[in-house]
Amino acid sequence: MRVTKERLRIIKKAAAAYAIQAPNTDAAKPVGEWKHAVIIVNKSHVEHWLNGKKVVEYELWDDK
Repeated sequence: MRVTKERLRIIKKAAAAYAIQAPNTDAAKPVGEWKHAVIIVNKSHVEHWLNGKKVVEYELWDDK
């Protein structure tokens, strides 16, 4: 996959699996408001939650 400036911007958004997977929804709050983040890892399954919304989900060591 070719990495463009736009792709880099997207995969660095709040709650992204940094430079790996972009969040599937924008759950960020405005600047100055507190955020609540949770990362759940169960064996190889990983979920990133931001402000009560699941924003990233993946399997470790999976090439997808």
